[in-house]
Amino acid sequence: MCINYFDEKSLNRWFGDNGDITHRVNYNLNQDSIVFDLGGYIGEWSDIIQKKYNSKIYIFEPVFKHFSELEKKFEHKENIKIYNFGLSNQTYDTEIIHDGASSSLYLQEGEKEKIKLINFEEFINSENIKNIDLIKINIEGGEYELLDSILESNLQTQINNFQIQFHKMFDDCEIRRNNIREKLSKTHRLTYDYTFVWENWEKN
Repeated sequence: MCINYFDEKSLNRWFGDNGDITHRVNYNLNQDSIVFDLGGYIGEWSDIIQKKYNSKIYIFEPVFKHFSELEKKFEHKENIKIYNFGLSNQTYDTEIIHDGASSSLYLQEGEKEKIKLINFEEFINSENIKNIDLIKINIEGGEYELLDSILESNLQTQINNFQIQFHKMFDDCEIRRNNIREKLSKTHRLTYDYTFVWENWEKN
């Protein structure tokens, strides 16, 4: 397992550039746009997106406590749908280990909760979603399997922007990230890049 979750130099550069304001919420979106928030936590990012663009937002949060907070936060927002499961490469039941915003399937110890993950392609087909304008992926190590599956199914062609936080949680994390980036580069271009912090890929 990699030693650090974040690249320190990239993180310092991100904060120096005020990336949460200059990058993460600035997109060509409107009220008809479809936005996916994978790893919704308590909804801070989705809240900014809905106030700024009033887009149709799908929030996925497998931890029940955070899911309940999201329901209360957005209970009067008809353009926001909230799901108490995560999206992955397959549908199955598993356990997540609690650690606040960093809750993950891949932590070694901590309080556990049974959760459900749903196959990404299965979900978008069930909702008849043909195009996603922006997908934010912050799922604490689950991004590798999910993105590999999306690319294998060629579903990246239906997604305009990938906002991804890769996590250094595995020994081969850099190799896996590079492989995903190489495949993404065939259909998308990199618009900002802070290694193992945040990066965005926009469809060509």
